[in-house]
Amino acid sequence: MANHVYFSLHVEGVSEDEWEHLFKTEKVTYPDYADETITRTRIDLVELHDQPFYDDVGEKIVGENGWLENGYDWYCTNVGAKWCNVDDWEHPVINGYSAWSQPTYLAENIVLYLSKKYDREFEAKMTFEDEFRNFVGVEWYNSYKVYEDWDVGMSEEIVDGQQITDAIEEHFDCDMSDDDFDWWEDMKDKDGNLINPQEWSDELVYSFFEDGVWRG
Repeated sequence: MANHVYFSLHVEGVSEDEWEHLFKTEKVTYPDYADETITRTRIDLVELHDQPFYDDVGEKIVGENGWLENGYDWYCTNVGAKWCNVDDWEHPVINGYSAWSQPTYLAENIVLYLSKKYDREFEAKMTFEDEFRNFVGVEWYNSYKVYEDWDVGMSEEIVDGQQITDAIEEHFDCDMSDDDFDWWEDMKDKDGNLINPQEWSDELVYSFFEDGVWRG
């Protein structure tokens, strides 16, 4: 199964009204799995490739069954991953997960769409982590105008799994390949504090998400 990469995209400077018009949704009816005689409804986003910020992006080949026939290539090229799910889109943050890599182009297209539509600059920040922390990262986006056309710049800081391992082993003076190593067992760190490696590494990663500075 593909590794999930969990991401959170925060868009700066977008109003609640602009945010509401950024997305296309649909009402979905589904059975209540505890009592299949009951149906319930929820509001879902339509597929990403049908969202307004992808109206004019990439060639889309839709078959008679309604599926995107060139979906794998289209999503890799225009979203940044072969598939991508958005679970929550409450103003002004999008949370979701994608396959194997972060959806960099999704973020770029959202920022670019907003700038073209409202003719002003927007900024965004995305944090992401592989489900096994093979890598974690922060990306920043900013739109800018070149003559009459809008474009988006991106910068990033990415930390790989080996850097996280090295930081834990140095901080706890331990060997993570040892059979006795336990992520959740409290250990004395180099400062004499009693804490487990999982909690300490979480704090390290979340601090990195805050400002993009790796302190491992």
